[in-house]
Amino acid sequence: MVDRTLFGGWLAERGDRLASVVPKSLLCVCVVAVLAGCGGNAELPSRVAQAPPAKGLPRLARDLIPSAARSTVSRNDLAVHDCGISPTYPCVRAFFALRGSLRLRMALLRAQARRNGWRIVRLRPDGLGLSLELVRPSVHARYVIPRATEASSSTGLELYGPPNTLARPSASERKRWRAAKRRYVVRADAICMRTLGRMKKIGDVAPAVTRAARDLHALRPPAGEEEQVQSFLRPLDTLVQSIGALKHAKGEDVLGPAVALGEYAKRFERAAARYGLRRCTFH
Repeated sequence: MVDRTLFGGWLAERGDRLASVVPKSLLCVCVVAVLAGCGGNAELPSRVAQAPPAKGLPRLARDLIPSAARSTVSRNDLAVHDCGISPTYPCVRAFFALRGSLRLRMALLRAQARRNGWRIVRLRPDGLGLSLELVRPSVHARYVIPRATEASSSTGLELYGPPNTLARPSASERKRWRAAKRRYVVRADAICMRTLGRMKKIGDVAPAVTRAARDLHALRPPAGEEEQVQSFLRPLDTLVQSIGALKHAKGEDVLGPAVALGEYAKRFERAAARYGLRRCTFH
């Protein structure tokens, strides 16, 4: 099992700045920028079987919702999103209303999961509620169950498919590269290996990303490919700025850089992969 990304942990260290001034709903928006959903402690399978198509995730999610609660969920609620930073995962996150005591709701959800081929992994505390972890080949899911005893309680459902694969140049495309691009790719990958590749703890994030940006900018791009190189340097620069802003932000000011952190980390990694870099990644 893999843990939260270093970015997620780095943000979590600063969570106390938000807790007293930001409503819980907004805090969730902040954390979702760097974690795979508002349930930031979710663990995802590191080894997966053959992946189901992302379009199949809504059906799997719907099957996890008891029939009595399906009328509270629309088709849009079960749309597939791109979650996480590195790697990213196709995911579905939804809420549905479920009636009854906590004990009754737990029993109903366990039965629903088993009936549809899911294996229950564990039950653990999750904020003000409980998290019921589920797995089946190549897919991970969980119910987030409030302890509330109201007549109707909003239950969360999170479902994640296997990691997305970054788009990279094909072997035939690589054969057509000029010598200058080959040299550039080797040097850029070496920079990413000694910076991003050596992030082992939360405190490594800011200096590693800053150094990677500085050293990559120092490389001269192959002639005629300056704009392609800028396609991954620009989001990397914004990522450095977001890390700096988040490091010093307080209260609601954390929200902006936190959202940018997640977005531009993904943009950098995807653009670097499209260009042909293999080591400029956060995992």
